[in-house]
Amino acid sequence: MNKYLQDYINTKNELNFLVDNNSVIEKSEAMGYVRDLASAIQKKAKNEKSQGSIVILLDRQKEYLLSMFSIWELGGYFIPLNTKWPE
Repeated sequence: MNKYLQDYINTKNELNFLVDNNSVIEKSEAMGYVRDLASAIQKKAKNEKSQGSIVILLDRQKEYLLSMFSIWELGGYFIPLNTKWPE
């Protein structure tokens, strides 16, 4: 993962990494998800000779944030889009 992000995460003493209305995700579970998704994205990109871009369309929930971290893990960039604009 991006060194600065990883250092920041490691300085936090809380076990809970993400909390939303429906669930709580601990730091170890979140980091496992991030690594697994980053690995899957990387494998898919190699198999399909990707041009280096990926689009993820999710509601702004825990999966959205974890996907963002996975993209950063790969050294990518994240551009949030609003599917409701323009109307």
